Amino acid sequence: MASLTGLKAVFFILTTSSNVRTFNPRLVKIAKYLAPIWALLGFGGALWGRKPSNKSPQTIVVFDFHLIGDIVLLTPLLKALRTRYPDAHICLVAGPWAAELLAGTNWVSHLLAFEAPWVKYGQGWRGLVRCLRLVWLLRKTPWDWGIEVRGDVRQIALLFFCRVSRRVGYNFTGGQQLLTDLVPDDAAHPHLLDHNHRIAQYLHLMPPGAPFVSQLQLSEAERLQAARIAPYIGFHFDASLPLRRLPLEEVDLLLARFLTSALPLIVFMPPRGAQLLHAHLTKHPLFLNGRLQLWRGGLRDMVVHLSRAVHFFAMDSGPAHIAASLDIPVTVFFGPAWPERVQPVGRQVSVRMRSDVPCRPCDQVHCVHPIAQYCLRGLTATIEPQIGNPQT
Repeated sequence: MASLTGLKAVFFILTTSSNVRTFNPRLVKIAKYLAPIWALLGFGGALWGRKPSNKSPQTIVVFDFHLIGDIVLLTPLLKALRTRYPDAHICLVAGPWAAELLAGTNWVSHLLAFEAPWVKYGQGWRGLVRCLRLVWLLRKTPWDWGIEVRGDVRQIALLFFCRVSRRVGYNFTGGQQLLTDLVPDDAAHPHLLDHNHRIAQYLHLMPPGAPFVSQLQLSEAERLQAARIAPYIGFHFDASLPLRRLPLEEVDLLLARFLTSALPLIVFMPPRGAQLLHAHLTKHPLFLNGRLQLWRGGLRDMVVHLSRAVHFFAMDSGPAHIAASLDIPVTVFFGPAWPERVQPVGRQVSVRMRSDVPCRPCDQVHCVHPIAQYCLRGLTATIEPQIGNPQT
């Protein structure tokens, strides 16, 4: 019975969603319950593991298993690592989407694609097998440094088992005994970009006051490709979670603000799915008269196309972060989540959200407000309708 309970605990830990700011309380409780195990492992690692060296690292592994926006916000840390240690072998363990986002840079020597079961759901016990396989692959290399940016005990444990000499990270859910370097945290829960910046400062990767901004880069061929794309106003109404998606009535209200726009209107559609949104838009008058286009393509093609947007309207999702990193004017609609810790960061980012939403934040799957998706209604009323007109 005890072993069955332990297996259930492991399965729960592996399949429970979390992020750097708000962790599932049951996950935190289980992680703290296992604190003696972390302490025992950490003690053994200190006795028999590889000792940290004062020399410049030759091999560095970075963990960030989360989604598109998170990788965009990780880019200044990766760039700082490469600038500080130009000859080091830097491996990023991240979702497969990271390869397309980082194309055109030399910040990462190798990308190891890994979809964590607590980020990509529905893997079942296959998720545990993938975690074991990841450890097996990484143990083939003696890593001088390992950086875990999320403060997630599951990722800290994986880092520990991967023969990493110096393990750097936060203690947000426990497991600090498995780290050699605990990055200080003042419990103010700043933006994720600030967390990454603190790691860069802790490791002395850049001089004080140096800019720390998200950025994506286009190759010369991509810049030539982008130059052939006519300027346009872009929209993205989808999101990874249902309650982040803009209601269809609000989609119509927003598009109506641009009936007289001189620029083309392009809606970026997800690669798959969104049948309801697609069916709705293909019946829209702007689509029927040829002024509204629906765009589908790969992630890297999206980066290139977004670089030509005059303005981009998006939900709390990855494309908003991509546009912000390209210095495109972005308006982001926030509904069930707070923006302070996860919003896109850029010189031209504005956030639209309702202030009268007592149920925020929610699980972003089940709406508990009497008015369905109340938090995303009425956000388009003050959108400037002249964007893209010749007089502007």
